Amino acid sequence: MSAQAFALPNSTLKVLQSVNRLQAVEATGMTGDNTSLKFDQICSMASSVFNAPVAQITLLEEHRQCIKTSLGFEISEAPTSTSFCAFTISSGKNITIINDTLEDEIFKHSPFVVEPPYVRFYAGSPVAFVGEKVGTLCVYDFQPREEVSHEQIEFMTKLARDAEAAIYGEQPDKALV
Repeated sequence: MSAQAFALPNSTLKVLQSVNRLQAVEATGMTGDNTSLKFDQICSMASSVFNAPVAQITLLEEHRQCIKTSLGFEISEAPTSTSFCAFTISSGKNITIINDTLEDEIFKHSPFVVEPPYVRFYAGSPVAFVGEKVGTLCVYDFQPREEVSHEQIEFMTKLARDAEAAIYGEQPDKALV
């Protein structure tokens, strides 16, 4: 089946459109091209723990996913309409794991699965700012996985909290501006 058949659930699209969430994304001050050395370090650790060739930290606007750091795959943005990360922030879970994307009812027709880069495994944890889920820390692979260990899950959620701390650390002091 072609990638045109792919659509995220309406509940995911509604989360992306939340005014409070979009204001929080804007408030991070990170929707431009700026990157962070701390984000690079976090992605490197996530890639290592999952033995995954790709790790990213993303921010999700309503229609655009800004890739703040990407280790192993050169990309700076993607549409949220095809985003694993958009689903992750709307799932209500601390981590989303898709061991084999071709067997996943939501993503088996995703353009990222049926076309290059042919993602077969995804794990992502939401990253929040001022109480709103603004992005994710994620890893993906081009091979499916049998399982993910409890230790990997715990480490991923801890690294997502580190990404949150990095966002707060990069905020300009409003009193000084």
